[in-house]
Amino acid sequence: MMQASSPKIPLSQRKHPSLRGILLRELIAVGVKASGGDIIALGKKQTPTNDWHPPKGWQLEKFSLPDGANAQFLVPKNCSRMDVAVLQLHGGAYTIGFLPIFQRRSGKLALLAGNVPVLSLDYRVAPEHTYPAALDDAVQALEWLKREKGIPPESVIAIGESAGAGLSLALAMRLRDNNIGSLRALVLMSPWTDLTCNGDSYAIRYLMDPMFGRKFPLPADYMRTSTGELYAGRTSLKDPYVSPVFGDFNNLPPMLIHVGEYEMLYDDAAAVYAKAAAAGVKAEFKVWPGMFHAFHLADALIPEARTAWREIGVFMRSHFAL
Repeated sequence: MMQASSPKIPLSQRKHPSLRGILLRELIAVGVKASGGDIIALGKKQTPTNDWHPPKGWQLEKFSLPDGANAQFLVPKNCSRMDVAVLQLHGGAYTIGFLPIFQRRSGKLALLAGNVPVLSLDYRVAPEHTYPAALDDAVQALEWLKREKGIPPESVIAIGESAGAGLSLALAMRLRDNNIGSLRALVLMSPWTDLTCNGDSYAIRYLMDPMFGRKFPLPADYMRTSTGELYAGRTSLKDPYVSPVFGDFNNLPPMLIHVGEYEMLYDDAAAVYAKAAAAGVKAEFKVWPGMFHAFHLADALIPEARTAWREIGVFMRSHFAL
């Protein structure tokens, strides 16, 4: 494997997946395989909507950024603080927009983080908008927070899964490199950080992770390099803002990294943790036995996801308290 080797990684307190976790994992595998695609192909069949409404007493402000991306700023009822915020960057391989499942999650994030505002970014996606569109949109979202709400990057926790986690990490690097500031912290769930897709886990765990099809014989592009190229466009897949695992990890904000044991992208997360630890960055890494890519999406169904979200809430609240 070309990525850095990782130090010892702590497992979840649960040594084995729950029966519900196993059942859901295998049901997903059957459903995804029957569809003939993978989780991204299924996601593209959904239509992003703008008809989600927050609970009574919450405030939702929708707006557009200079380059055309849409965003929403959610303020919970009895908001505890207006000097901090969560920046939600959704997943979807940089090719899927702000689906309803991500819209509904914004309310969860507001409560988990201590009843604070959440800015959810519907960043521009490939193939219509290749790199650096999504990263530019994330920077503009932070500029909006500072200009309109008086909330600087230092008071913002960025959170995302898969591509959204990779984008969060790339955003932290770009802020540092351009002396714009530093995020308060990062929450990286099942991060996609190496778009060259060269980690050993892409081959070893492909038939373990139900989210990507488990097809045999293996499809020609089962390692998903073409998806990375779709987002990168003319930019090298090893550019640190495209694949943050190849970047400099010095002076990055504290980060919480979650990954499932069965994830095809396992090595992306492990390499991020290794590089963060080597650079002296305060990083927490949790491996969830038997879990699959982006298992957090199943919080209504399995105990592992519910526990993971509780840990994320503790992490965010503790950093907002600093």
